[in-house]
Amino acid sequence: MKISVIIPVYNEFRTFDQVLERVREAPLPQGCSKEIVVVDDGSTDGSLKIARSVRDPRVTVYGDGVNRGLPHR
Repeated sequence: MKISVIIPVYNEFRTFDQVLERVREAPLPQGCSKEIVVVDDGSTDGSLKIARSVRDPRVTVYGDGVNRGLPHR
């Protein structure tokens, strides 16, 4: 079974590496694998660049440079 972990990112330059490392190292039950999906919401502090520099086949990064914010209800 694959476990998907989604990490939303907005201007997390200072904390991104630590959060990603904790997610990478989090133990899973036997027989499970992990995929990590990073979704950048238009960060202006270089967070997307840092995320895209990660070389781990478990990590997929999405971001288009536009801040869409929270949906309004």
